[in-house]
Order: sequence, then C-alpha cells, then structure tokens
Amino acid sequence: SAQRRNVLFVALDGAGIGLMSAAASFVSVFVIRLGAPALWVSLLSSIPSTIALVMTIPWSQLAERMTRPQRGWALARLATHAIYPLVAVVPFFLPGSTAARVIVIIWSLSALPSSLSNMMFTLVMGNAVPPDQRAFLMSRRWMALGVAKLVALPLVSQLIEHMPEQRGYQVAFGINACIAVLAFLCARQLRVPERTPPPRTKRRPLLDSVREQAHEVWQAKPFLTFVAGRAIRNLGLTLVSALIPIYWVNHLQVSDAWVGYLNAALSAATLVSYLPWTRIKRRHGARWVLIPSAVATALYPALLSLARSPTAVLPAIIFNGLAASGLNLAFFDALFEVIPPGKQARFVAINMTLIHLMGVIGPPIGAALVNWI
Repeated sequence: SAQRRNVLFVALDGAGIGLMSAAASFVSVFVIRLGAPALWVSLLSSIPSTIALVMTIPWSQLAERMTRPQRGWALARLATHAIYPLVAVVPFFLPGSTAARVIVIIWSLSALPSSLSNMMFTLVMGNAVPPDQRAFLMSRRWMALGVAKLVALPLVSQLIEHMPEQRGYQVAFGINACIAVLAFLCARQLRVPERTPPPRTKRRPLLDSVREQAHEVWQAKPFLTFVAGRAIRNLGLTLVSALIPIYWVNHLQVSDAWVGYLNAALSAATLVSYLPWTRIKRRHGARWVLIPSAVATALYPALLSLARSPTAVLPAIIFNGLAASGLNLAFFDALFEVIPPGKQARFVAINMTLIHLMGVIGPPIGAALVNWI
C-alpha cells in the first residue's frame, strides 16, 4: 500500500541521513582544530538561523503553492547537502584559521535551501500517513537514522583519528556527498497526496494583511502556548549549543575517537528509547511524553558541566539521548494537534520562525558569556 511504501522509504531516507550525520557531527570540531575562535564557532549556528529566520515566511508562501511538496523537499535537501564537498576542499587552498572562517561562511549559506527543506519535511511527513500513524512513521524513521549513525560514528571517528592532519575530515565529508544522492533518490519515492493550492486572492495593503494574520494566530491559543514554551526552551539550549564542542575539545581534551564514542552513545540511547516512548504516547497521550522529556533534556547542560573527563560525559550523554527521542515524537505530534485545519504551511512557518530566532540570539550570547566569565 502507499502507506507501507512511504514508511519504507522514509526509513531508508532516515538511514541515509543517519550515515551523513556521523560526519556532520565533526564539522564544529573540524573548525575548532583549524583554529576558529569561539565567536566563529558560534556563528556555525547563529548565521544559518539568521538566514532561515529571514527566509521562513517567503519559503512558506512558496510551500503553499506546491502541489507535490515531496519533490520540493527532496531537491532542497540535495542542495543543502551539496555543501559537504565544498567544505572538504577548502583546506587545500587556504591556511588554518582562514579556512575555518570560510567553512563557517559556506556552511551558513547552506541555510538557504536547508530552511526550505526543514519546512517541507514537516509538511511531507505530516501528510505521508494518517494522523494516528504519524508517531509510528517518525519513530521508524528516527530508529533507522539512529542505527545508521550508530554504525557510522565509530567508522568515521577511526577514519579521522588515523588519517594524517585534517585528511580524515575531508574524506568523511566527501563520502557524505555520495550518500546525499542516495538519500535524494529515496525521498523522491514518497507518495503524498497532491495538495490543492489556496485560491489566489486580490493583493491587499500590507498592514491589513499583517493585521488579519496576526488576529488569526492570536485566536489559536493552544498554538501560541506550544510555540512560546518551545521557544523559551530552545533559547536556553542554543545558548550552550556552540560551547559544548569547545568544552569537549579545549577543556576536556577529548580526542576525535572520543567525540565519535560520545556521539555513538547519544545515538544508542536515543535509539533504544523510541519504542518505550511510543508506547507511553499510545497509552497516556502526548502530554505524558512531552513534559518529562522536555524537563530531562533541559537538565543535560547542567549535568555536562559537572564532567571533568571524557568518561564522565557519558552518563550525561546517555541521559540526554533517552529523553531526546521522546521529545522528537512529542514535538512533531503536538505541533500538528495545535495547528488549525487547512493552515499547515503558515503555522509551521511561524513555529520555525521562532525556533530560528532563538538560534540567532542564543549562540552569540553564549560565546560572549564564555569570553567574559
């Protein structure tokens, strides 16, 4: 059936993304080892978030007009992953810290197609199966992603550890480019019902249009509650997102192999907890998944701050992984539950705008605090 076919190709696509995410987790480590200062490391997060923030509303208008969103999603994501071969070749032409800065800029520009890809992903996954099957679909995707990442991380970390200088990073990013093509082919196989674009309306004064849309959002109180809570949580976590790899590399002296082991532990913990969280959601509802997993992931930076060696990081990493899977499931379902019918593209865009805004604000503040304290 079309639903079973979608579950299969969504899982295969997730496996491809999992393989790529193993090397992607070393991008920040790569630029740190090339000599990037804390501010430039923070820009790896904040500049893409700034670009995505600016582009979310224009992309949402494009998404509303798409009749086959899966095609737009597949192409946008392929364009996003085309960044890997560019990152791989930069150190051949530029010295250390200069190469690091150029990589940050190139990585940031990938936010243009990535912001469209992220929006289209939510719309495609939300319509690939009936609402009661969304948790099943996403749990299978994230499980496939977790298994693939778990397999790839030790291989990538050993590749980086044993190849001279930065060559291991470059080879890993080159392999990612090949996997991106395979993931694109899987994404193209999805069968999602064709959407009927809303009828074009007569262009109205900008102020009137903004006022009407603001009133429409204000009426959706459950949506406002959800996005406000998620935005506050994201601000807290993005504050330290760029500092965590700096803490690992500069203060704990974590080797490339240990970076792979820690990320593998995170993937393993996330993987084994998807099924329990899915069962809890089926029996007790999304609330009993959302609240405990949100509180637990918020505690992760505090637990990490207590670590004084790579082995001491492991318990915090595992704790975070066990909670993260529940949060992935809960956030995805909860978002669609609070969006008014027939207005998915617009409200998904608003949700992503707030997420990107927190991503713009958080990392520079974190970098400034680390330099000040």
